[in-house]
Amino acid sequence: SPDSKKIAFINYLQEISVLNVATGDISVIDKTTLLTYNGLQGFELSWSSDNNWLAYSKNGENLNQAIYLYNLENKKLHQVTAGYYNDSDPVFDPNGKYLYFKTDRRLQPSYSGLDATWIYPNTTQIAYASLDPTANSLLAARNDEVKVSADSTAAAKSSAAKADSTKKSTVKSLSVTADGFEARVQVLPPVAGNYGRLIAIEGKLLYARFPNTGTTGEQPSIYYYDIEKREEKKVMGGTGNFGVSGDGKSILVLQGTNLGIIKPAPDQKI
Repeated sequence: SPDSKKIAFINYLQEISVLNVATGDISVIDKTTLLTYNGLQGFELSWSSDNNWLAYSKNGENLNQAIYLYNLENKKLHQVTAGYYNDSDPVFDPNGKYLYFKTDRRLQPSYSGLDATWIYPNTTQIAYASLDPTANSLLAARNDEVKVSADSTAAAKSSAAKADSTKKSTVKSLSVTADGFEARVQVLPPVAGNYGRLIAIEGKLLYARFPNTGTTGEQPSIYYYDIEKREEKKVMGGTGNFGVSGDGKSILVLQGTNLGIIKPAPDQKI
């Protein structure tokens, strides 16, 4: 957890558990029976910034994954997507307003030339939903009108003071409304394809993209989507293996047999 007081994990019995570091107590919060060995190895959970919520995905009876939220304070589990689509790998936004995840919702089938079958390649998109229904949409239309302040200097000082007070503030409890979560889902602009892990940092969403089915000559790459600018940038090509430091300012990448540390900025190399 962000405060280092708890550890969330899954074991070989497919029990999803939380360990209290100070006491050693383990609480089983959920269980699944449908993960393969590789699925267990790749299982990830996401902590909220206030240490009170966990997000993860697990398979249902139709073998599609659904998103779950668990509240550690009241010990309640919420399934927030139905599993009609395959929704996976949720991650909390650092500010606690949104939950990002992968979703297989782009259905553009290709017909086989050899037999009477359809395939549905490159279905995965990146989506999000607001945790608090009052939060603004990340894709809301913007007013491009520019208003000039009568005292721009005073406005700038006021803005800086607000930013300063924000930095000094303590961690606040998230406002999470599980009901109606799926009705608030929106798909972000990055194109559909084959995606690896997602990691949310301040102002950006980092992800790995692998070559689309049916393409040749492409390489896996690391990208970010800028939330404010609403644009995608390539961070580094030739790898999809990465992890991010706790402060979100450094990325550890594995490219071939080489390890290196890069920044969450365009055109990085090791």
